[in-house]
Amino acid sequence: MDFGLAKMLEEVRRQTTVVGGTPFYVAPEQVMGDEVDGRADLYSLGISLFELLTGDVPFREGDVTHHHRHTPPPDPREREATIPDALAELILEMLEKDRENRPADADEVRERLEPFTQG
Repeated sequence: MDFGLAKMLEEVRRQTTVVGGTPFYVAPEQVMGDEVDGRADLYSLGISLFELLTGDVPFREGDVTHHHRHTPPPDPREREATIPDALAELILEMLEKDRENRPADADEVRERLEPFTQG
């Protein structure tokens, strides 16, 4: 299963811009060829959650990589009104263009998702 958890390839170290991953799920910093950390994976997870809850990725048309870098993501509640506010807000934080504004790590995301997993 490809969540778009792309990694920069060795060629990046040699000044090329080869990026591995699925364009619908790639984080803005990956598109730019910048250094990546776990927050790039959280961005991809945010895209996956968006798709699971709405039935589609936030950016499908046009230059998808441009959208990942510059276009604010749509609020998932605009596509599926039943999404709880706290969950939509978490997804939007995960889709922040600036990784410094995303959740710090997967533990934080897990903690914030726990209320939605209780039967």
